[in-house]
Amino acid sequence: MKKILLTVISCLVIFSLLMGQKKLRPAPSDLTGPPLEEADIATLPGGLDRVEIFLLMGQSNMKGRGVMPAEPLRNPQIIMMHKGTDDWYLARHPLHLVGSPKDFSDADNAGVGPGLAFAETLAKSYPKTRIALIPCAKGGSNITQWRKGQMLYDETIRRAKLALTSAPKGKARIAGALWLQGESDSTTPDKIQAYSERLGELIDNLRTDTGIPDLPFIACTIGEKKTPELRSKINAILMNLPKLRPHTACVDGRSFARFIDSVHFDTATQEEHGRLYAAKYLNLTRKQNSGAKETDRQSLPPIQFAEGEKHFTAANQERVDIVKQIPGLVALWDFVQRRDSWKTNNPFISIPGESGGQAYELEPRNISLDFWHEGKEATLEDFELYGRGPFGQAVRFSSPRSVTDLPVLTVPRKNLHDSPLDIKGKGKSVSMVVWLLYERGNHAIAGMWHEGTVTPRGEPPVVQVPGKRQFGLFAGLQANKGGIGAHISENGGSSFGNIYARHLASEPTKMKQIKTDMKPGQTDKYWNAVGMVFNNEENRVTAYVNGSANEVWVENPNESRFFEHAYRAWQQGQLADVDGIQPGEDVNFPKDQYYRLPEDEPVETKIIERTSDRIVRLETYPFSKIEATYQVKPDGKLGKPLKRDLVALKSNPYYFGYDIYAPKTMEQGGPFTIGRVIHSNRHATLSAWIGGVAVFDRALSDEEMKKLATIGNCSDTVK
Repeated sequence: MKKILLTVISCLVIFSLLMGQKKLRPAPSDLTGPPLEEADIATLPGGLDRVEIFLLMGQSNMKGRGVMPAEPLRNPQIIMMHKGTDDWYLARHPLHLVGSPKDFSDADNAGVGPGLAFAETLAKSYPKTRIALIPCAKGGSNITQWRKGQMLYDETIRRAKLALTSAPKGKARIAGALWLQGESDSTTPDKIQAYSERLGELIDNLRTDTGIPDLPFIACTIGEKKTPELRSKINAILMNLPKLRPHTACVDGRSFARFIDSVHFDTATQEEHGRLYAAKYLNLTRKQNSGAKETDRQSLPPIQFAEGEKHFTAANQERVDIVKQIPGLVALWDFVQRRDSWKTNNPFISIPGESGGQAYELEPRNISLDFWHEGKEATLEDFELYGRGPFGQAVRFSSPRSVTDLPVLTVPRKNLHDSPLDIKGKGKSVSMVVWLLYERGNHAIAGMWHEGTVTPRGEPPVVQVPGKRQFGLFAGLQANKGGIGAHISENGGSSFGNIYARHLASEPTKMKQIKTDMKPGQTDKYWNAVGMVFNNEENRVTAYVNGSANEVWVENPNESRFFEHAYRAWQQGQLADVDGIQPGEDVNFPKDQYYRLPEDEPVETKIIERTSDRIVRLETYPFSKIEATYQVKPDGKLGKPLKRDLVALKSNPYYFGYDIYAPKTMEQGGPFTIGRVIHSNRHATLSAWIGGVAVFDRALSDEEMKKLATIGNCSDTVK
């Protein structure tokens, strides 16, 4: 019996170790899918006219450890060189396969790295180009092993030249190198000290031996989960790469990196790395080709405007540059830049800031079809174009013809979750500016603001989808028509225990409004620049109209449609601070939604009423005015207030002492939408031409918001 028990225990131990190893090393040996499909690099499939060859260099994170997908990619536009045989196959995970292409026997532990997501993203921008990937990474390798004369380096050059000679003559080039390495050099101070010199030497050798003096070389930050004090020093060197050598860049993945262990990135992180590699590459090559700043679109083909073929003007480009040069830019949609080309059937994409970043694609969606299963699929044809505006073109959003026709432009949650656009969580600030011609309506302009829906899922019962709010910019709303409201949510749902979210900065200044019968050219002076800033450090939300943010006080907030809920949340917090149950106290009021305003020291006091034993005074604080009643002591000093009442609340800027809601999973967050938000009231909408949307991951200053507002002067746009 004892022997049996020991055997069972031993088996359990071995099993647990094996399972642990499998969890940490998702290897291709787990694959049960089809074998690799052969590809011929010497022949270009129909529709493709050239081959771009990319080198994937580094150690285990470039090789990949992410969990393998269920179905392989089968895109003839993307091919890979087998790491063991030099044969070519349709690219799929694992790119760094050294085992059998038929049954994956003798495979090592390579998994999902950044290479394939890079190629997929790049292929969308170059639809006529075949992307050829050469996997060269070696797990655990240090940068010394990548010196000229060492096997890893020499094999990389040999395989690159082999690919070049095998491809159609005159239609192929070595286009760039991707680098993800540094973990093995972060172990000792002397290795770290030598890393920068070794990295520069590697780039120089690559460019000499390929004969391409400006070969794009793009690195990526390593994970800092293990020995962060050492690995952060390697990352500092990698981030400094553009200063070390020209035509280089570095992907910064530190803000969103997630791991399967203490070193290796998970699948989602690697795919995001790949997309950012592609964005960096596109920016580098546009610089090289144009000899100008990133994404200088004057060197590209003419824009297809709604009213005919026009050219992108210098004034339009200057406005793009103004926005790009402001630090913290995450995305600028100018409604000119499109995926692949400027043809009107291609989706709009965002322009990254000067520091780089990814391009976010706007998808047309019909909210009614998505959430109520009524209506037709939305297409770009649902959005009328207007060849005017700050950047040269605007998109029409109009009141719905029916509740089944609710087209919206959106970045789906799956394409933005945990990306730079997903601004959320502790210490995060956000700013947004929208340029528009306002016609009418009083609801959402843009933002990450899914208000929740009641969604039929087949047969009853009806399913309630909770709110997934983060930040949103609104035109007016019912109580403030024609003004601007800037909303922030700390929990994704309703604030103050009410059915409506009321953390809101309200700027009542009216937007300039156009008439429907205005002709092109008459509208130029009616452009508005509306915006919002949430400064997390200063706990305030500010709404702007054309560069101005007026200080606004709401008198008697308990009677205000907008702020009665904030008043109640303030009151309930006051009552809760007194021992025992007080008259008017709601014991069921959510304690985490008490509205605690900074009211320690008044900035101004004014006596309203005085008697021999009592004083009533008006106390002004940064965000509130309180009418407080005090008992006068025999010595003339004031005791604790007998009564306090909120008689005025500052609505611009508005006090917000929380962090932005931080959805942890993709399902808990909403998309970024322009033109309207997801809302259970399918009628709520805006009628306007939107000519630009810019999102920043920091709190912009008043001066920066005024600078952006000047872009709305469109008198020199295309006639």
